[in-house]
Amino acid sequence: MEAFRSEIASMRSSNWPFKKIADWLRENRQLEVSKEAVRQFCNIRGIESKPLHPPQHQARTVLHQPKKAQAKFEYDDSVPIVIRKNGPS
Repeated sequence: MEAFRSEIASMRSSNWPFKKIADWLRENRQLEVSKEAVRQFCNIRGIESKPLHPPQHQARTVLHQPKKAQAKFEYDDSVPIVIRKNGPS
């Protein structure tokens, strides 16, 4: 297959599946190989297909940490505490 490396790389860059490349090699170059042999050949040599959908730029979300509340509680022990129940009575 090494003799046809540039052709195989071209087919993979056009997203040809391994089976179709194996069939092409058999029909056009009289080379009997399996789709698995083509896959391994491409994998070892770093021959890749182009992504079908190019990556889109994604909006980045910046998370802002809320500022910690600086709650102050002052208690005047000369005034009684009133507790109210929320909701209907």
